[in-house]
Amino acid sequence: MAAQPAQACWSDSEAKAASVANLNMMMMVTALRCRNGQHNFLADYNRFVRLNNPVIGANNAHVKARFARIVGGQGAERAMDKFTISLANHYGIGHESMGCAELKLLASELGSKTHDRLSLADIAERNAGIPELAGGRCSVRIAAK
Repeated sequence: MAAQPAQACWSDSEAKAASVANLNMMMMVTALRCRNGQHNFLADYNRFVRLNNPVIGANNAHVKARFARIVGGQGAERAMDKFTISLANHYGIGHESMGCAELKLLASELGSKTHDRLSLADIAERNAGIPELAGGRCSVRIAAK
């Protein structure tokens, strides 16, 4: 197996930012899917976005900066679009393990307060996971004595 160039892998902070983007897309797409049923959580999702738009935007900017580092400034927008479309497509048929009732509870939790970057990344990793990252995650080096 060939080693990947260091710039192609995703750092821990980039992977966390990608997980927040994944959570946001999961909630947006499934909110639209669930809006006509008894577990409509579109209002909770919209409250989450209003309260947390700065941290959501900062995470998206972090992912886009990663793409700019890899493919250059001009290609970053296209790479970001491709990334977000792949996230949306993943949830187009719904969430693999949560139905509208469970997603409504999550949306209520998310929309109940503002979150900082790390707490939102933790919620994202627990509920949406880290999306497939082309290039993989960068390995962590632990210093030896």
